[in-house]
Amino acid sequence: MQDKLKLLCKIAKLFNDGSICWCVDGSMLLLHIGLGDEPNDIDIVVHKDDVQKAIGLMQGIGEEKDVHKSSVFVSDIYKKFVSGGIEVDLIAGFKVRHEGGIYEYKPDFAMPISIDEVMYAKPEDWAKLYSMMPGKKGKADVLRKCIKMDVY
Repeated sequence: MQDKLKLLCKIAKLFNDGSICWCVDGSMLLLHIGLGDEPNDIDIVVHKDDVQKAIGLMQGIGEEKDVHKSSVFVSDIYKKFVSGGIEVDLIAGFKVRHEGGIYEYKPDFAMPISIDEVMYAKPEDWAKLYSMMPGKKGKADVLRKCIKMDVY
């Protein structure tokens, strides 16, 4: 886990120094607020205007890997990098196909939760996203309970 956090801090420094609008989400967000186990990877959403710069920075610290198409996740840009054996997913225009159509996640990059220069997505946003993802409704429920109780 320490290696993932070190890599995340390295990415945070690069992205912040490069004035990239970004945030960490998914299982790293859950871990950060005390609701998850060790994540399999690091998920990062970047603003569409900054994605090419972010890709360039990630190419400097990791090897780009092939990505398999998904019928659920239909983001505009989805890249996977591996650095030191750790996967980092870089996403812009993050979209989820669900029973009601396609939902585009639009994080408020102006107001992320910043801890030690790491920008985290808002748990409220992820409660909504998880509720649309197959097999993730349990995570959505836990997040909603914590939001209601104001425990994060």
